[in-house]
Amino acid sequence: MKRALVAFLLLASLFISPQAVHSAEPTSYSVGDIGPSGGYIAYKDEFSEYSWDYMEISASNWFSGGSYLAIRALPFGKNASSLTNLSTSVGSSATNTQAIITNFGDGWKISSISRDTSNCLFSAKVYCKVVINFQNPIGVSSFGYSPDLPTDLPISCSGQYVGNIVNTGEVFASGSSSIYFYENVQTTSLYQDINSKSDCKITYQALLASDTTIGGNSDWLLPSIGDLELVQKGIGADMASLAKKGYTNRYYPSSNFKDSNTQSLWGFYYDSYLGKKLSVDIKYSSYPILVRYFNTSSTVANVSYPSGCPSTWNPGLLVNTISIQGGSANGGIQKVSPKDSFEVIGKWKLEQSEDGINWNQLNISGDLVAETPKPFLSKSFYSIAAFGDFFRYRIEIEKKDCEKAILYSTVIQYSTTSVSWPRKSTIEEYVKNYPTKFPTFKEVDALNKSVADIRSWFSLFNSGTLSSCFLEDGTSGAYFFSDGETFGCKSDFENQNSQSVFGAVTYNWRTLRVLPVDPKGCNINNTLSVSAPVGIFVKTEFGTPDYNPGLWVTSPTTCKVSIFLYDDWGWYVLETLELKSGELSSAKKLLIAKAAAELKAKQETDAKAAAELKAKQEADAKAAAELKAKQEADAKAAAELKAKQEADAKAAAELKAKQEADAKAAAELKAKQEADAKAAAELKAKQEADARLIAEKVAAELKAKQEAAVKAAQLKQITITCVKGKLTKKITALKPVCPMGYKKKP
Repeated sequence: MKRALVAFLLLASLFISPQAVHSAEPTSYSVGDIGPSGGYIAYKDEFSEYSWDYMEISASNWFSGGSYLAIRALPFGKNASSLTNLSTSVGSSATNTQAIITNFGDGWKISSISRDTSNCLFSAKVYCKVVINFQNPIGVSSFGYSPDLPTDLPISCSGQYVGNIVNTGEVFASGSSSIYFYENVQTTSLYQDINSKSDCKITYQALLASDTTIGGNSDWLLPSIGDLELVQKGIGADMASLAKKGYTNRYYPSSNFKDSNTQSLWGFYYDSYLGKKLSVDIKYSSYPILVRYFNTSSTVANVSYPSGCPSTWNPGLLVNTISIQGGSANGGIQKVSPKDSFEVIGKWKLEQSEDGINWNQLNISGDLVAETPKPFLSKSFYSIAAFGDFFRYRIEIEKKDCEKAILYSTVIQYSTTSVSWPRKSTIEEYVKNYPTKFPTFKEVDALNKSVADIRSWFSLFNSGTLSSCFLEDGTSGAYFFSDGETFGCKSDFENQNSQSVFGAVTYNWRTLRVLPVDPKGCNINNTLSVSAPVGIFVKTEFGTPDYNPGLWVTSPTTCKVSIFLYDDWGWYVLETLELKSGELSSAKKLLIAKAAAELKAKQETDAKAAAELKAKQEADAKAAAELKAKQEADAKAAAELKAKQEADAKAAAELKAKQEADAKAAAELKAKQEADAKAAAELKAKQEADARLIAEKVAAELKAKQEAAVKAAQLKQITITCVKGKLTKKITALKPVCPMGYKKKP
C-alpha cells in the first residue's frame, strides 16, 4: 500500500505538480519542523501507511493583502449536493480538491473594475460605488444577506489572495455578468489592488488552493478531515499552541461537506475540540490551512508499533491532575510514544458541588491540552452567582483498543476573589483595534444602539418607573439569562413561551452579554425561574436552543451588572451599571397589592374556566374516543364481514370452477370412452373381416393346392407290368399295385 497513491496523484495533475510531489528534498524532517515551503511538517509517515513520507501545511501567513481573510467554501449561489460523500480519509485531499473544482470551475474571471467617484456615500469621495464586470455570466441574479451567511466574495489574482468583498446586503447584480457595491472599511483599496494585477477572479477555497504557489511549490490541496486531524494533532490541538506558530484563527475547514444546502463544512473548532470523532460544523466562510504531500531523498525509517492496548498503559501517569486547578484546564497528555500522540484523546468536564461530596456535571467541557489555561468562566456564565460552591474536573482519557479511564482533578472552591475582568474596552476602541469584527458601519451602529437601550432600561429601573419590575411586596428585581440575548422584568416574559415582549431588552447574543458580577451587592435567586409554561429557550454560542431559566436578581442596596463584549478570545467589559434597590411608597404598594389581588382573582377565575374547559374537553375527548372506538369496531366488523363474504364468494367460485372442470373432464372421458369403443368395434369388425378374408383365402389356397396336387398327381402316374404265368397286365396309377396272384415284372 506504501506507494499505491503515487499513480493516483498523477491523475490529479491538473492541480498537482508531479515534480513537487516527488521532489527530492535534501534532508529529512520531524513533526513540527519548518518544511520546504515554509510551513510546518504536520505528519511524518513513520508507519509505512502512505505513498508519501511527509505532509506539510501552508505557513500561517500564506496569503495576505486584505484584513478580512474569510474564503468561501463554494462559489456564491452554488450548493454541495453532489459533494457530500467525498472521502474523509487521510490522503484523500487530492481527489476531494479536484472533485470540487471539477464541479464548480475556474471562478468568476474579472474583465474590468471601475470606481465611480460621482456616486459616493460621503462628500470627501470615500465609500464610493465600485462596478466589476466579468468575462462570462456568473449565474447569480441577487445577493441576499443574513448574519450567518454574509456576502463574502474573495478575490485572487494570479493565484494570490488580494481581498474580499464583504458587505451586509449591499452587493447587487447589475446584469448577467456584472455586480456593484459601495466601498466599506474592508474594500477601500480593492479597486487599486485589482487594477494593479492580472488574471483576477472571484475564487473559493479549493480553487485558491489549486491556483496558489507557496514557497516555490504549487501542489497545495484543501485538506480532508482525516488530513486536518493529523494537522491538529501534529502541530497543536488548541488555540494557544497554534497561536505560538502564528495560526490565530479558531475555525479551520476541511474539503468535506456536511450539508448540501448551507455549504457548511466539517472541520475543527480549535480550543474546544480534538480528534476526528469530535468534528464540528464551521463558518460558511473561513481561513483555510492547505496541505501538500512530498517525499525526500532520505528514506523515512519505518517504526513498528504493537496492536492492542499496551500492558504499560497507565492513564494516571499521562495527566498531571494536580495542575488542573484554579478554574483552568491545565495539564496535558504526556509521556506517550509518537503513535500514542495520534491515538490518545483527553477530555475534561466540569463538575459542581455544594458540599464537596455530591457532584453534578455542568454543561461545560473541553479538550485536555498541555499548559494552556482555559478558565471555565470564559466558557459559560451558568455559575456566575454560585460563589462558595466546589468544583472539580472529571477527566476522561481514551486510547484505541484500551478501556476508557476516568480521573479527577483536585477539588477547588470558587470564591469571590476568583472573579476578575481584566479585559476592558469601549466599542470605539475595539472596532478601531479589530476592524474585521465589524466590517460595516451598520453593525457598529446597531451595537451602540443596543448599549444605549441597555443604559436607558437601567435608568428607568433605578428611577422606579418600571412598575412591572416590582413584586407584590413592593421590592424590585429583574431576570438575566446566562446565555443571553435578553433581560427584563418578570412580567416581560410571563407565559410568553420563549418570546420576550413588553419592556424586555433584546440584543445581539453573538456580540453582547448583560450579567450581574457583584456577589456582595446582588441577591441572585436562580431557583426562582420564569413562570412560563416551558421557560425560555435561549441560543448558545453555536446557535442551538438551550433551556436556561433566568436568574432572578434583586439587591438590598446596589447590584453591579456588566455589559460584556464577546470576541473569539472571551469577554471584554464595556461598562458596569448599577441595579439599585427600589421600594415603592405605601400608596403604590396598596395599588400593586390590589392589582395583584385582582390579578390573582382573575387568574383563579381563568383557572376555574380553564379547568371547566379542560373537563369539557376531556369529556368531549372521551366521547370522541368512545365514538371513534365504536366506529373502529364497526369498521372492523364490516371489514371482517366483507372479508368473510369475499372468502365465501371466492370458495363458491372455486367450487363452481371445480365442478365445471370435473364436468368437462367427465364429458371428455365419456367422449374418449365412446371413441375408444367405436374404435374397438371398428377394430373388431376389421379383424373379423380380415379373419374371413384370411379364411377364404386359406380355403381357396388349399383348394387350389389340392387341385394342383390332384393335377400334379395325375401328371405323376406310373405304369407297371404284372404277370401271372403267361398272363400279363399293365397297371397305371400313382402307386400302382399288381392284382392278387400277379407279380410285378421286373
